[in-house]
Parts: sequence; C-alpha cells; structure tokens
Amino acid sequence: MLIGATPHNAEMLGLASVGPNAQWMLDATVILIYKFPVHTHGIFESFRTNMLWYRGFQEPTHHNVWGALARYAQAKGILVGTGSYKQMITDKSHARESEILMRVDTWKKNFKFKYTMENLITSKYK
Repeated sequence: MLIGATPHNAEMLGLASVGPNAQWMLDATVILIYKFPVHTHGIFESFRTNMLWYRGFQEPTHHNVWGALARYAQAKGILVGTGSYKQMITDKSHARESEILMRVDTWKKNFKFKYTMENLITSKYK
C-alpha cells in the first residue's frame, strides 16, 4: 500500500478503473440489492455472490470496486450496518472481518437512477 493511501482511496481508484461503467455498476448494485427481501442480512460478500448470478452483472475489473459498491449501497440507505462482524471467505478478502449488513426499506426512494431495471437488464457495460 502506498504511503498515505487509505481503503477509501483504494475503493475510489478501483471504481475509476471501470471507467464509464461506474454509474452502471452503482445503479445495478442498488437495484439488485433492492430485490433482496427486507431484513436479509449478511456481509457484503454474500450479497456480492448473489449479485454475480444475476444476468448481466459481471465481476468488476478491479476487486476494490466491491468496497465502493458496498459503501454506496450504505450511503443510499438500502443497507445498514448491524454492528456485528463476520470473517470473509473469498480468496482476495484475506479472511478480514466485515460488518454484517441488513437490507432495509427506509432507503432514499427519490434516488434518481441513470439506469432503470428494464434497461439495466438489456444494457451491458456502456
């Protein structure tokens, strides 16, 4: 890690690496998490695994994008932290602990998407 680098900076660099696809991925994250039942909980890694099964959502080109997507979903209020932590299991997570998140229904419903559910499915990364 570079001197002065932070996890947030790494996430932003990762998100920048997907370039013009960044907004697609941000919108897709919120839309796909919205499909989970309210009160579904788990670390973001478990949401991520299910999101990758969805048609059209592909593994980002940089693994730090996942942190940015998790932070974005929390900023939009669709996921909230529970205060409990669980160890991650995927290879690139290096068994770090991650906060358990819960899908809630109090998110900012006036959020304006660039992509809707309909064109999210039909549009690939633009």
